[in-house]
This record gives sequence, structure tokens and C-alpha cells, in this order.
Amino acid sequence: MKEVHFLAFPHKGILLWRRNKRQSTCVDESERGNEYLWEFLSIAAFLGSSAGITSAITAPLAAAYVARGCFGWESGLKSKQFRAVWFLILSSGVVFSSLDIKPIEIIKFAQVANGILLPVVAGILLWMVNKKVVLGNYVNSKFQNILGFIILIVTIFLGLRGLDKVFEFNIF
Repeated sequence: MKEVHFLAFPHKGILLWRRNKRQSTCVDESERGNEYLWEFLSIAAFLGSSAGITSAITAPLAAAYVARGCFGWESGLKSKQFRAVWFLILSSGVVFSSLDIKPIEIIKFAQVANGILLPVVAGILLWMVNKKVVLGNYVNSKFQNILGFIILIVTIFLGLRGLDKVFEFNIF
């Protein structure tokens, strides 16, 4: 049975643990605390690298689906064209990473493009879903337009915030 009376980081304070009615020394407890800390950090590192690995695989997969849609390819995962696009993007990421090439400028360009395009596309969509010529009886209701307008404001805010981060205007 363990009772924690006081817990502090190892070497920064005293760890007092009552174990079978016997006090253990501060050194014993700090070593035990280090074991728990390293166990926690190893789990956190594994989860962080797992997120990176899954993103590294799914982003090229998503790009392959976009290419499939743009070029009108009929089949999906089993298509040679689809797999070629997926492999090309995945392998280019591995090559850039292996050569220690940092694509900061490309990432900044993508952020600027997203900061500009996101509000524009959201505005065009909001305009299009209200045109009877395009959608007939399926145009937005007033409630849907209010939600759409809120989303448009959020996208404008996100776009400006993204541009602010790239160009360091320090507006937000």
C-alpha cells in the first residue's frame, strides 16, 4: 500500500513515500521517480512519432486521391497511376528528409495560399449555394446562411491569422 505525502521532481525536493510503514530514502525515491519519468517520456515520444508517421503516409495518400479526381482515373488504391503518385510523393518526402532539406519556403508559400484562398473559396461557396439558377429549390435557408456567414467570418480570421504568422505583422 502506497501513501504519497509529498511529491516533488527528483533532485529538486524531497520525495516521501510510506511503504510498509518504513520511510525510504530520498535517493531511492528520486531513482524511482526517474524510472516513471522515463517511462512516461518514452510513451510520449512513441505517440508523437506515431502521429508523424501516420501523417507522412496519409498526406501522400490524400494527394493521390486528389490526382485521381483531377485526372478522372476510375479505380483507386489498386491503380498503377494512383500508386505511382502516392509513392512519388512519399519517396520525395523521404529523400528531402534524408538530405536534411528544410522546405520552409514551400510551407510558407502554402500557408499564404491557404490564407488567401480559404476565405475566397468559402465566400464563393456561400454565394453559389444561394443562387436559384444553380441549385433551384435547394438553396440555403436563412438559418443555413447565418451559419455560412459565421463560417465565412471564421475563415477570414483564420486566413488573416495565417498571413500574419508568415509575414510577422503581429496583428493577432
